[in-house]
Amino acid sequence: MDNNNQEKQLARVDVNIEKWGIFTTTHKTTKKSREITKETTLPNGEKVTQKITIGKIDNKEVGVLGTGEAKVYYLASFLWNEQGRPTDGKVKFSILDCLEELKLVSNPSAKEYNWFKNKIKNCAFIPIIFDNAYKTKNGEIINFESGIHLFSEYHIFERSKDLKKGPYFSFSSITLHPIIVKSLLEHNFKPVRFDVLKALTHDVSVLLWRYLDIEMFNKSTYHKDLLDLAQEIGLSTTQRLSQLKCTIEKGLEELKGKDLTSGR
Repeated sequence: MDNNNQEKQLARVDVNIEKWGIFTTTHKTTKKSREITKETTLPNGEKVTQKITIGKIDNKEVGVLGTGEAKVYYLASFLWNEQGRPTDGKVKFSILDCLEELKLVSNPSAKEYNWFKNKIKNCAFIPIIFDNAYKTKNGEIINFESGIHLFSEYHIFERSKDLKKGPYFSFSSITLHPIIVKSLLEHNFKPVRFDVLKALTHDVSVLLWRYLDIEMFNKSTYHKDLLDLAQEIGLSTTQRLSQLKCTIEKGLEELKGKDLTSGR
């Protein structure tokens, strides 16, 4: 893909979602939840442990958020901005238009429709619990009694038009979680080049691009230990080091020549 000939599409996403590796690869994984911890120092000098947990409800593991969910979330954030940033967070769409926007296939079938519906459901069902980890615009850390979801609700309109050709989709909607909308309206967001991210075909490429888009915002070079990098972007570190290196190199190969949001 030549990004120079592609119209730039910016999505505005909650900084708290963007700065944590909440998305991971779901290919050949048996994991049903994830925990990520970091150590940070507050403005008053106090050191605290930050933790987010993805995919646990009352200690029951319910699933993880993959790169498919990431693309659907970024699409919803892009449409929210395009539709005038509605304060209720409600985004209207048709699944056919969304599949064409994501350019998953040239001629979507029932398989692609079902894939998209499943990703929406996961974004609305799988919780993200922030423990000393969610920051407001002014730097205050807040916690929630329960986890938040990327989407607070969704409605998919289906009308059987021709059973041989599959269902007809229109007049559907996604509602971004109120906490996320509040953050966006308070300008506690990070712009993201949605046109670049949606065109990436490998899971690892998506994870790497999200990470490097932040880390290389004001850098032209970047160095990171391989295992530390894998942990940061949500890859398993139990595999052989040579295999892990090959996986990351495959993702990096696709990123060659791709723009970062900063314009680099």
